[in-house]
Amino acid sequence: METARYRANGYLTAADVARQLGIGTTTLRRLEGKLFDPVARRGTRKIRLFTPEQVKSIRETLKEKTRLFSDTELIPLQEVARQAGCAESTLRRFKGKELPPGQLLAHPRKTWGFTPEEVPQIVAWVKKRIRARRRRRNLSRDELVKSPDVT
Repeated sequence: METARYRANGYLTAADVARQLGIGTTTLRRLEGKLFDPVARRGTRKIRLFTPEQVKSIRETLKEKTRLFSDTELIPLQEVARQAGCAESTLRRFKGKELPPGQLLAHPRKTWGFTPEEVPQIVAWVKKRIRARRRRRNLSRDELVKSPDVT
């Protein structure tokens, strides 16, 4: 009830702000006092309450001082695997060795992300390496099936 009253007055709770910024509530609490001024805590439960103006200033500070909200949009590993036509585990296994290393994403789900420039490289690598291996494997199976049983 207490949070509903504050939300009706235009305030945002720490969970609301974290959701809007795309970070965790723990991260938001850790950044408080380091990247932005401590916020008011009100009510019997001492809830952190933010104004929309504070959220804007926090967002701008995060853009300037962290890698959050970067201009380059990262494509999640699942999407890259779907485009390449292979399993996610294949990309994870060769990531950083024969494939670009990517960047770890923490929001909305912990996964790896790749830049739009890296995705075509990965797709081409999969076509060249993995699909060729599948064709060789299928050919050898077909040869075993077709060859007469010699005893």
